[in-house]
Amino acid sequence: MRWPQRLLLLLVVPLFSSQTLSASAEFTHCTVCHGSLAQGNASILAPALTGIEPWYLAEALAAYRAGQRGQAASLDLPALEMRIAARAIPAEQDSSILQFLDQLGRQPVRPTVAGDARSGRRLYYQHCASCHGANARGNALLHAPDLTRLNDWYIVTAFRKYQSGLRGADPTAVWASQMHLATRTLPADFPVHDIARFIVALTGATGRD
Repeated sequence: MRWPQRLLLLLVVPLFSSQTLSASAEFTHCTVCHGSLAQGNASILAPALTGIEPWYLAEALAAYRAGQRGQAASLDLPALEMRIAARAIPAEQDSSILQFLDQLGRQPVRPTVAGDARSGRRLYYQHCASCHGANARGNALLHAPDLTRLNDWYIVTAFRKYQSGLRGADPTAVWASQMHLATRTLPADFPVHDIARFIVALTGATGRD
């Protein structure tokens, strides 16, 4: 599905009454981009949602609804689409979405990004482990998500967005702002793909998709 078609769908669905947002419609908002099994779609930069932490999903949806992510003037089109989708779903239905994702279970993450896992291991423990943990499983107290559930291409993409200011530039989004500032201290050519490769290796996944 091309960008204009997806934007049209996300703009049209909210026009229905709140009564039409049944369980089926709630999940249509997610699966139209993230896949029927929430496995993600790299071609349209829609990450996998399986295994997502309830607190992280709640914070992400709240940030989109508040305009802290996906600002109207943003050049980050996937985030703008997510803002539209999040605002189309009443917050009280978030728990149903979490239940749906929980039923799907955690899907295996396969490596798609070329990188040096040995270099990534060193860089990860130097720059990331203090927040995301030695096993990259995250830390809810620090609002640091589990990285092992993420697609490797998404790790790279998210890092670059933080570094460029497409994400985390809003100071009211405290935790995202901290990530933005942290990535800005690193060189533009920082080999985040090595870190992504190391994180996928932690899951025991092998091969290339």
